[in-house]
Amino acid sequence: MKYDTLIRNAMVIDGSNTPGYPADGAILNSRIERIGERVEMMEKNLFNRLVESMTQMDEIDRGERPPSREFHVDAVKVKMIHKAKGLSQARFAKAIDVALGTLQNWEQGRREPEGPARALLRAIHNAPGHVLAALEQR
Repeated sequence: MKYDTLIRNAMVIDGSNTPGYPADGAILNSRIERIGERVEMMEKNLFNRLVESMTQMDEIDRGERPPSREFHVDAVKVKMIHKAKGLSQARFAKAIDVALGTLQNWEQGRREPEGPARALLRAIHNAPGHVLAALEQR
């Protein structure tokens, strides 16, 4: 149904002395047409797990907790990853869509891959056949 106005994430207080509840509301022709609980509300258990994960991340960042796992991409690993698949530097650089000079800097230890590049190298290291095959499909 088409409404004139849709109000998202409102707090509904109905005057019955019960606590309010979060809901969406719809207005049509200057009248409240519909009020209902939000469908998009995150499952409480998932929300609590996410909050716990963020708390742990902050503790790790502050040095109060050791990380559960780490993956360091060093120069030897970058070279080992492309050599294991029999790819030249140029072909490997093209496959992962980075400049040849960038790959060479990684391999010679002048720079370290960061962010998405590090994640991609980790994925290739863990499942080279699948990731490289997926990258070939352009």
